[in-house]
Amino acid sequence: LGSTGGGASVPSGGVSPVDGFPLSLPVILAQYDDAPNLTNHQVLLRQQVEVFQATEDDASTHTRGRNKPIMIGQVGVRCKHCKHLPVLRRQKGSTYFPNSLTGLYQAVQNMNTVHMQCGLCTEMPENVKQQFVHSMCYSKVHQSGAGRHYWAKAAKKLGLVDTEEHGIRFIREIPSGAKVVDKMTK
Repeated sequence: LGSTGGGASVPSGGVSPVDGFPLSLPVILAQYDDAPNLTNHQVLLRQQVEVFQATEDDASTHTRGRNKPIMIGQVGVRCKHCKHLPVLRRQKGSTYFPNSLTGLYQAVQNMNTVHMQCGLCTEMPENVKQQFVHSMCYSKVHQSGAGRHYWAKAAKKLGLVDTEEHGIRFIREIPSGAKVVDKMTK
């Protein structure tokens, strides 16, 4: 990923000039319009999280507490700092596979609490840990656009869609026969 300033990143494969979606995943969750809509803490958090597609390792490992198994290609979120570790060596809370775009917000909040804030992420640089402490102490709350709706709408800008039986998927790699659903009405 190449940094584009302001914490947002462009996937190494680039962005399509036709539809504006990334050409491929993974991509950092942060976007340019996060700052005016979210707290400083939420902006920082989104800069630490990557959207990616499940591999065979993910599909065979991340099953605790799930009603449905993870499918190869299903979109999840993971800590960008420990993603290089083998799946089984990553600390608790480093990876989530929400069932829908509206579940992204809660999944990343869980990652924040379980994995990042409590210090389980052994790969996070010290300066980022200090930024988290500072942002939690001094972050001001923005009312407009924050919450589940903003996060789901922002995910759509990355080319993520809800499907009926296949979880969240990347628009460029929807399985044959999968039905895309639009749960957001606004």
